[in-house]
Amino acid sequence: MATLLTMMTLPRSNKVIKGVRPHTVLTNNVLLKKDALMPTLLQKSLCGFAFPVLIVLAGCSSEKNADSSSSESKQETVITKTASSKSVTSDAVSQAKSRETASQAPEFTLTAADFSQEYQTDKETTTKKYAGKQIRLTGKVNSFHRAFTGGGLMFLDGLSSGSNSKRVKLDMHELERNPWTRAVIGQQVIVQGIFPKYFSFGPELQECRIIEVTGEMKPDYISAEQLSKALSTKPQQVDEKHEGKLIYLLGTIKDLDLENSRIELGTDQKTSALLRSEFTNDFAHLKPGQKIKVLGEYVTDRSDDELPELKEVMLITPQWPDGDLSPTKMYGRVPHFSPDRLVEAYRSNPRQFIYRYRNLGKPRKEKLTLADLYSESTNELQIEGVIEKAVKEEGGWSVYFKNSYKHEIICGFLLPTNKEVEVFKPGYKVIIRGGLTQLLDSGPDDAILLMVCQVIPQW
Repeated sequence: MATLLTMMTLPRSNKVIKGVRPHTVLTNNVLLKKDALMPTLLQKSLCGFAFPVLIVLAGCSSEKNADSSSSESKQETVITKTASSKSVTSDAVSQAKSRETASQAPEFTLTAADFSQEYQTDKETTTKKYAGKQIRLTGKVNSFHRAFTGGGLMFLDGLSSGSNSKRVKLDMHELERNPWTRAVIGQQVIVQGIFPKYFSFGPELQECRIIEVTGEMKPDYISAEQLSKALSTKPQQVDEKHEGKLIYLLGTIKDLDLENSRIELGTDQKTSALLRSEFTNDFAHLKPGQKIKVLGEYVTDRSDDELPELKEVMLITPQWPDGDLSPTKMYGRVPHFSPDRLVEAYRSNPRQFIYRYRNLGKPRKEKLTLADLYSESTNELQIEGVIEKAVKEEGGWSVYFKNSYKHEIICGFLLPTNKEVEVFKPGYKVIIRGGLTQLLDSGPDDAILLMVCQVIPQW
């Protein structure tokens, strides 16, 4: 019995880029060609997680593996009627978050101010006391921001109200990516998260979830037209008032240029404000003419001196509508898709699709293996369709499915059996099963990636 043991650390900076081949990765904004397929697919699809992935492949001959797969397929029960499972609505996602959080009782409960005081007084003792522990904090929201990975950051007032230097930093859980849609600056919240196990840069928690938002509080919105008019009449006063501050803005979309991270608000006749955001997938469902509400940082170094401009813009409303995520049918307990249906379900709401089919509601282990990621049927999908092309790489194979939308659907194979390789030909109709490997911030046009794939035998 042969065993291959490989350790890989996945960098945070890699991104999935539309149209880039699966053996090409964008690292620190430079395209690098990779020789091995599977490590690259892992880097493309799991780039937001900086954790080691352990791949253990054990088995005998490829023929024996094929026989094993065949016997497994005979035990499957095919249900041909359309799956009745419903889409994951925003309420369902919220309930799942609450259940997961409630199942993890906090080991410490205190105010954000007390937590900040402890840390500032004795960093070493505080770190030893809280390292790796679940902590529940109560405090007032100071500000919101995006992490460089795209995740949401929320800051609570620390030692003194409104003090930036003593703020408590909350790195939100990936299921709580947009905390600015649930709370308002100045509002009281209860949040639970984990203190960093090894090192910290200040009073902070990771993997945070909002437990409760208290009090009725509405943002103090200013319209894009009002801000534009004020800037044109009293530019110095407006700049001094808002420079470097987060402001709530509302307006009507005039133009969406997401490739250049640019959104214009206004009418056909006049532009009232310019919005910029590097995380454009949050805005991909929007269209010109829609009214939106956002939170962003006012800048004085503008591309147009007479036009108000916000950077690091965070969308508040409207969020993505609930998607139709149902598979074509169920194959036993495994969701079964045609390529077209897979693309339709994914594009209807990428984040909900990924949440559902990557089974992200489960608590994450500290050290993940491929077995952890894909061992359960709820983590797997299978696709039945016609192969568009199959590319052999030094580290494995990538198989592409044809679909009417010309959307990239890529299935990665590490060590396919001889019988599997025989069907890796354009025009062959196959059923392939694998684990969905996608980040929550993937956009509607990003490739759909399945890993650790196998062909469901029909021979």
